Amino acid sequence: MNRFLLYSACLVFVSCTQHKNEESEDDLETESINISVENYNDAIFKTVYIAKDTLVTVFLNKEHGQVFRSYLMDTVCVKKDTLEIGFPVENQSYIQPRSDGGLFVFTPDDSITLTVVSSVENKHFRPEDFRLSDGTRVNFELDTKIVSDCKRSAESFEYRLATGVSNSNVPMTGVFNVESGVVGITGINYPERYRTNYYGFLHDIQEVHTSDLVIYNPIALPEVWIYNRQTKATEVKTVRSKYQINDVESLSTVDKSKSEIKTILESHQAANGNYSRLVYNENLNCYYRFYQHPQALKTNDGYFTTYQNRRVSCMQLDEDFELINEVMLPVDCFFVYLAIPTTDGFIINRGSLMEDQELRLLAVYM
Repeated sequence: MNRFLLYSACLVFVSCTQHKNEESEDDLETESINISVENYNDAIFKTVYIAKDTLVTVFLNKEHGQVFRSYLMDTVCVKKDTLEIGFPVENQSYIQPRSDGGLFVFTPDDSITLTVVSSVENKHFRPEDFRLSDGTRVNFELDTKIVSDCKRSAESFEYRLATGVSNSNVPMTGVFNVESGVVGITGINYPERYRTNYYGFLHDIQEVHTSDLVIYNPIALPEVWIYNRQTKATEVKTVRSKYQINDVESLSTVDKSKSEIKTILESHQAANGNYSRLVYNENLNCYYRFYQHPQALKTNDGYFTTYQNRRVSCMQLDEDFELINEVMLPVDCFFVYLAIPTTDGFIINRGSLMEDQELRLLAVYM
């Protein structure tokens, strides 16, 4: 993709600026992107992705079971379409693009768990359809989720297995083949280090899937676990931010049992840095790992801080997970909800993502 300003025909404001940050002397080349979404009414934002040279926004109307997509190239909204899921969505849902232009709509807590939706046909899968090759049923629980930033496929849907499965001595990731109807289990077993140590709100393990690898990003730890699909081998790589001074301490059993545990967890999260997201850029064959810095209790002016005072830096890693560069992101990128790789960097959200009927995005060139 060329260096660009991606926005709809209703674009209100676009600015190109270079940011210089207090903590870093690096100049970061960025472009601000505001996409008007005022015509979506009751639909909720689900995801945004790039298909070839086109930025695609995805919104969902849960009541009517409709998915709205807008295709934006350069300065023009070139196309819009509506896909019918076939049923109202009641609970949490996740939407992921397929390589054939369709979508996976994952609704693990509804009576239909997965829908393959396209302009041609829909295929529905219920919880009882998810079985291992020996016929054993794979259960869904509330924390069963789609894996983020996974490889796009038309044949298989990859997701984190439920806690009841992933906490036992089996791999963490399920691969559901939509043609055969069989769930394969791959990746690493739930790590002993996470089983015996509790990091509170920082206990999540993000997954990134490529054709060859499953990469696990433990957000509390300065390392990644790399599983090779072909060799079945696992390698641990340390990829520590240059801004991380102290390791994240685990919470004690005593703390976990206290009545004020929520306050303890919030303080623990703010006081510690964490590796909030890992993204693979297949265009440049590199990875981006985002580091949320520890948050001071008060600002230099003596005011109590909020989550908007947290700074975030981005590490660029080569194909062997060696550090190429690390840069501070602008102050309005205090939390990275989404990160979309492009041909010369990535796109992330600015601020809280949605403000004044606009999607607020930032193209970063690295």
